[in-house]
Amino acid sequence: MRAISIGEINEIINKDAGLSIIRAKSAPFVIAFLYNTFYLNSVSSLTYDDFASKLEVFLSENSEAGDEFEREIQEDEEELISTKDISSRIRAYIESWLSDRKHYIRRYRNQEKVEIIELDAGLSRLLPFIARIINSNEITTESSFNYILTQLKSLANNINRNPKERIKELEKQIEELQAEKAEIQKTNKVKTFDTRKTKEYLMDLEKHGREMLGEFSQLEENFRQIMNNIAIKQADVDDNKKILLGYSLSLHKELYSSPQGQSFESFWAYMMRNQEDQITRLTDEIEENLKREEIDYDDSFLRSLRSLFYDAGKRVVKKNSILTERMSKVMATKSKSERKGLIKLLSELKATAASLKNNEEAQEKITMSLNTEPDLSFPLSRTLRLEKEENITPIILYEDKTSNTDAIRALKSEFYIDEKKLENNINEYFFLTKKSSFTLSELVSYYPILKGLEEIIYYISLAEKRDIYAINKERKEEITYSWNDKRYTVLLDEVTFYAK
Repeated sequence: MRAISIGEINEIINKDAGLSIIRAKSAPFVIAFLYNTFYLNSVSSLTYDDFASKLEVFLSENSEAGDEFEREIQEDEEELISTKDISSRIRAYIESWLSDRKHYIRRYRNQEKVEIIELDAGLSRLLPFIARIINSNEITTESSFNYILTQLKSLANNINRNPKERIKELEKQIEELQAEKAEIQKTNKVKTFDTRKTKEYLMDLEKHGREMLGEFSQLEENFRQIMNNIAIKQADVDDNKKILLGYSLSLHKELYSSPQGQSFESFWAYMMRNQEDQITRLTDEIEENLKREEIDYDDSFLRSLRSLFYDAGKRVVKKNSILTERMSKVMATKSKSERKGLIKLLSELKATAASLKNNEEAQEKITMSLNTEPDLSFPLSRTLRLEKEENITPIILYEDKTSNTDAIRALKSEFYIDEKKLENNINEYFFLTKKSSFTLSELVSYYPILKGLEEIIYYISLAEKRDIYAINKERKEEITYSWNDKRYTVLLDEVTFYAK
């Protein structure tokens, strides 16, 4: 912790939508609508049409409160808002909230090209704060204290390297558990929370859960800011892609190596490998006990906890995937000087290959290791690779510099990877084997590798596009294939495909 300056506070207030909205005269109207629409219903996004429909209903029920907002946005409009029909007024409201000056909400199109509205990260943090103030009478002192006490014990145990002290602590826990077991066996009764304590813990759980979702929104916003910075930098550096790529990689590394990024990575890894779905099992158990004990509590947030975490995490992953893809395009957008360098490099590689052709050692089995999660990568991000350039005539190197149509076709056939065909292989293998999961090595044993290492990389990128996949760093798998009359073995972290 450090002291903060007045200038820093002023910058935060001006940049953070959650703080800047409080200064607006229309704050009661806007916050109430967004609170009821998103926070109260535990939803992270809505289609544009649904959002507009809910806004229309809210406006009809709170017409007087909306007058203040209309006066606030009037300066951005050439004609009076009040003179417009309801649909035009709704659009004016939404466009005002989307503006760079306010940015209370964000708009984007999903894969189905449907317009989606979601909260800005600042508003995602503000609404839980508002909820705590509204529900200030529901203070969860005991549960919060026990949470702090549990964290203190966990921290003390897990930073202590003394084996004797650790064993002593474990023996104490064992004694306590054995005493509890003996008491249950003796009395045939289990000590449980009373209704007050149960509700208190539920409220505390919901508070921490919503705060966590707000942190996801901030991480998503960080990715978005990186992409904006890349776009700005791209205009500045003109044709110097090395500078731009270096800048992009630096920003990306800074984000995913931050405590916030590392924490998210650990969370997402848990979500992906936890096949038994512990969260769902525990929430179902709690819900069942609430019904049995007839405890009156709105557990809608609890029931949707797992899906809320997964959806929020998936949005972060998607933003990272877009970022990684953008950086890939930066790599692919080569300047003229870079293309000349590639031609020279290819010539050198051809010369090296020719010198090795008759080398006996080169005829032996060639083994290489492939890291499926390079340092540049983040959960579910696509592997960086040179994209195929559009509108660029393929460069064919010949000693006599002649153009040969058949040779061009042969070259395309040799190196072109049909991504759709590989995806069909995955789906077909699920259908044929009726398996719920399989490894990459199992897949390629049925569909042999035909296009070399690039085909393996494409398979990994397809795995990363799926809703559920896993890369196990603790286990390795070998993939052997033939290429140009030689056998290669690729050693990589085990990649597992799961049925959607």
